[in-house]
Amino acid sequence: CALPISAGPDKSQKQFEIPQGKVGLVVGKNAATLNAIKAYSKAQCFVEQHSPEEDKATVFVVGTNKEVAKCKQTVLAVVDGSMSVSTLFTLAGVPMPRGGVEDWEPSKQGGGSAPLPTGGAGGP
Repeated sequence: CALPISAGPDKSQKQFEIPQGKVGLVVGKNAATLNAIKAYSKAQCFVEQHSPEEDKATVFVVGTNKEVAKCKQTVLAVVDGSMSVSTLFTLAGVPMPRGGVEDWEPSKQGGGSAPLPTGGAGGP
């Protein structure tokens, strides 16, 4: 499987795993959180949700050693809750998306997730 990002001569590539249940938090609504992580760390970052272990997702990072380290540290801080998404947007210097990112912060939903809409017309 070819990655959408590749390392150049002065770049390094690293991969690490995050819990599958945290992918939505890291990516964010319309990829806003992932884009803020990229803006803050200056590294390229890609989340592969279909890893061999179903409960894990793989994060691929490409950049200088410093950029890669900063990106990994930021992703893990968002995952473990030591950095809030709103703090990330402030540090990255990017505006919060319209409507905010509340949908992606489990702490504001009592730790649960919103139920998916059911029903509707069509389907096999």
